[in-house]
Amino acid sequence: SNKCDLCVKGKHANLLGSTNCIFCQPGNYSENDGSKFCKKCSAGTYNTKTGSTTFKDCLDCNLGKYSLDGSESCNICELGKVTIDKKECIDCPKGKFSNVLGVTNMNQCINCPNGKYNVNLGSNNENKCIMCPIGKFSEVYGEDDSICKLCASGKYKNLNMNPGEDCAICENGKYSIDGMGECKLCAKGKYNLGTKATDHILCKDCEKGKYNNLIGADSELKCISCPLGKYSNLLASNSSSNCKKCGFGKYNDKLGAESILNCKNCPEGKYRNFE
Repeated sequence: SNKCDLCVKGKHANLLGSTNCIFCQPGNYSENDGSKFCKKCSAGTYNTKTGSTTFKDCLDCNLGKYSLDGSESCNICELGKVTIDKKECIDCPKGKFSNVLGVTNMNQCINCPNGKYNVNLGSNNENKCIMCPIGKFSEVYGEDDSICKLCASGKYKNLNMNPGEDCAICENGKYSIDGMGECKLCAKGKYNLGTKATDHILCKDCEKGKYNNLIGADSELKCISCPLGKYSNLLASNSSSNCKKCGFGKYNDKLGAESILNCKNCPEGKYRNFE
């Protein structure tokens, strides 16, 4: 023969001196005779046929699946990713996750719970969301720990508490400074109580003439008056030993006396020869 024949539709020959034509492979097609190359089905479509002669053999991927150019089949994006226009997989953004296959809209990525954040792209479960650390909370979710705010003085937050809610007020008999995971007990000689955080920023001193040898006292009633015949001029006294005896020839008939001036001289006709 004095001429070469054209490859028919659905086939191609991409080499000089070809002795035969090759069928277009699945994911490809050839609409014209004499093709050097087969055309690829576009992204978002697939073709299972060998030797396709028309782009109509390239079928749309089902919703939730995707394909690249020249694909024989469609695939499902991994967990944590979103199928965009059936053509590509895009990571769920930071602060979110997806634990469902076939997601087709960024809005289907799930927000981390309030009080948690996620610094990673393409997270596939809620465990990737990190809780605000001890002593902090947040009423929103976010991409990093900048959402987390310190608990105010008089409040606390530990890991067993919901990080998406405000910090809890310390119990009576306890106090805290900013960013505490637990409240501290009031020292001996002190106490506090109240329903507001400001009631638990500090502990109050037992008054002069009283003492308290308990830690974590939750009421002023825990401050015990020095007995008759004794006094104390100390604030926040933490021991009964701080109640001093009146001297020889003196007495005191006042509970909780706060000064040596409460010790009176024995009247005429009476005496006291011990402390």
